[in-house]
Amino acid sequence: VLYNDTPSNYAMEQMKLKSFVKNVVQQNAKEENAAVIKLILGSYDINDIVVEKEDDEEDQQWHHACQSLLLLQRRKVLLKWIQSCFASDLVTLDTPTKVPTIQTADGEVPITWPDTLDALSKNASYTSGYGKVTSMHPDAPSAQSASLYGSDDKVEKALLATCIALLKSGKFTQMKEVCQDYGGFYWRTSMWNGGLPLGTTTLTEEEDEEGNVILSKQDVGNPNRALWKRQCWKLSSMIKEEEESAFYSVLSSNLNASKSNPFLNKTWEDLFYIHIHAMMNVLQDEIIHGHNNVKRSMTWNKGVLSFPFKGTEYKKEEEEQLTCTEFILNMKEADIFINGTEGEEDTYYKTMEAFIVGKSSISLCLEKITSDMLQKEEEEEEDTNVLRFMTHLLIYLDQIDP
Repeated sequence: VLYNDTPSNYAMEQMKLKSFVKNVVQQNAKEENAAVIKLILGSYDINDIVVEKEDDEEDQQWHHACQSLLLLQRRKVLLKWIQSCFASDLVTLDTPTKVPTIQTADGEVPITWPDTLDALSKNASYTSGYGKVTSMHPDAPSAQSASLYGSDDKVEKALLATCIALLKSGKFTQMKEVCQDYGGFYWRTSMWNGGLPLGTTTLTEEEDEEGNVILSKQDVGNPNRALWKRQCWKLSSMIKEEEESAFYSVLSSNLNASKSNPFLNKTWEDLFYIHIHAMMNVLQDEIIHGHNNVKRSMTWNKGVLSFPFKGTEYKKEEEEQLTCTEFILNMKEADIFINGTEGEEDTYYKTMEAFIVGKSSISLCLEKITSDMLQKEEEEEEDTNVLRFMTHLLIYLDQIDP
C-alpha cells in the first residue's frame, strides 16, 4: 500500500524489472512465448494464455524472484482491483437477447442477424441504395455504410455493450462465450483471440504397439500476433462503430483511441482501467519482443541460422508497435492523473488516486483535504462523512505504518 513513489525509487524498480525480464527471456529461449509470459507474470493473465507446461524447480525460482518486483506486483494488483470493480456491476446488466438457433450435425447453432438473413433470403434480387446491407458478410454494415434489418442492429449493439463490460471485468473467456452463444458472432471471437501469445497444449495421450505413451501436441495462440496487433491498432482509429472499435483499442493498447471512445471514457473507473490495462499489455509486448529477439539470434550447429522460429517473423511489426506504445511503457501511475479525471474534485476519488500513486501522494492528499476543510467558513453536510472517512483512513495508516 505504502509504495515509495519517489522518482529515484521508480527508476530503480524499472531497472530491476527490465533486468529480470532480460534474464528470463535469455535463459528460457527455447520455451514458447506463453510459457515465458507465465514465468514473469505468474498467474496474471491478460487474455487467455494457455500453458500446459507444469512448473519445475527452476520455474519456481523465477516465480519467487518475481515476487520482489514491487512495481510489477503492484500493477497486477491494481488491474485485478479495477476489474473486480467492474465485475461487481455485472449483476445490474440486462441479460442479452438470444438469437434463434438452427439444428445442425454439430447441434444447435445461433443464427447471426436473423432478421437480415430472413429479409435477404426473401428478396434475392435486392440491390443497394436503401440504406440496408445487401449481403451477410461480417463487414457489410461497415463497408457499405448500411444498417441491418429489423432488430438486428439493436440486438447487436446491446450484446457488444455486454461484451465490453465483461472485457473490463477481466472475464475474457465469458465475453467470447456470450458473443458466440447469444449472437453467433464467431468471427469476432476469432479476432479477439489474435492477441494470445504462442504456446503449446497437449491434446491426447496414446500408447503405441510397444506400450510407449505418445503425446499429441498442438500449437495454441497466434504466431502472427505482432501483425494482428498492428492491424488492430490502425483499425481502432478507423472503425466508425464505437462499440466495435472499443475492442480494437483495448486489445491493441491504443490508449489515445481508448480515451476518445465513449464506451471507455465515461467514468473515473473507465479511464483508470484503460491506462493500467495498457501498461500491463505493453509490458507483455515488450517481453515477447525480447524473447523473440533471443530466438532470432539463435543458431543451429555449424552456424546455420535457425530463423525463423515460428512466431518470430514479424520483427518490424513488433518494433513498430513498441514505438507507438513507448510512452505507455515509461508511464508512471501519477501520469494517469496529470490531466485530471472525472472524480478529481471528489474526496474519495482523490484519495484513491493517491493510494494508486504511492506514499508521498497519500501524505499530500490527506494534507490537502484537511486544509480545505479547515478553510471552510461554513460546515456542509458532506463534511461529516469526509471527517469520518479521514478518521478511519488515518487509523488504518497508523496500523500499517506506525
